[in-house]
Amino acid sequence: MPRKVSVQEYNRLVRQHNQKVNQEIKRRVDTYNREVRNYNREVDRVNSANKRALETHNRDVRNFNSKQRQRYNQAVSFLRSTSQSTITTYRTSSIHRSTVILTDAYEKFENDRQSTVLYVPENRLYTDWPEKEASNSVELLNALNGNFDPEISSQFLQISHIENSLSGVSSDLANRWKGALFSLNHHNPDAARHFCTSTREILTAIIDFKAPDSQVLFTIPDCELYNGRPTRRSKLSYLIRNNSIDLSSFENFVEKDIDDVISLFESLNSGTHGNAGKLESGQLIKLKTRVEDSINFILQF
Repeated sequence: MPRKVSVQEYNRLVRQHNQKVNQEIKRRVDTYNREVRNYNREVDRVNSANKRALETHNRDVRNFNSKQRQRYNQAVSFLRSTSQSTITTYRTSSIHRSTVILTDAYEKFENDRQSTVLYVPENRLYTDWPEKEASNSVELLNALNGNFDPEISSQFLQISHIENSLSGVSSDLANRWKGALFSLNHHNPDAARHFCTSTREILTAIIDFKAPDSQVLFTIPDCELYNGRPTRRSKLSYLIRNNSIDLSSFENFVEKDIDDVISLFESLNSGTHGNAGKLESGQLIKLKTRVEDSINFILQF
């Protein structure tokens, strides 16, 4: 049976209870506020770290782009400075004409890119790769015309940057690439021809893998055909659409880029340049870089 208390005692008990409740509420509020302050400090720390990382990334990107642009400008400047020099065997070939077409396509694309808002996430396919591809093409032409480092070590010819990526497509392509690299020996009089024969098959296989006939026909029913199959141009168009890049000059650049590599294969395999396969290590390295990066470019789609 509850005990009887006086009004004074009751009021005291109520005050005591309220005091405990208020203390508990204060404790919980203090705990909550402390946790909020700790959370906000952590958010500020993370935001500061992200800001520093973003600033560092952007600075690195600017430096990289500046070096890429400088590399491209130097290669083109050298090519133009020798345009009135003694014309070499290579300069009269389709390699020179194809390189000029590619650089024109690159300049058109770059002008469009600078003046057009592309409603796609930042994508190295159109921010970095085009300039690299154009630079590689011009540097290779310059090397074939004699502008290369004669002291460069041939050991770099066997260093691969795409073998793992090719293995992800098929072990056969990775093995073909190993075989192509094996042929790149400056003592091999047919190094360029052997390398181009193998790598042309690899490039074609990669395009077919990335753009299967059935998918191209489904996506672009009215695409250009050859012997009932989508042409290489149609396949490249399919790859570009899949990456949501709606810029005609980019599509034109990619087409001209692959045309340039295919033209290179045909030129170095045709035998019209005499001993086309007898290249120095520095020239073979530029050839390897041109082809390897182009394969890697298509692998990015």
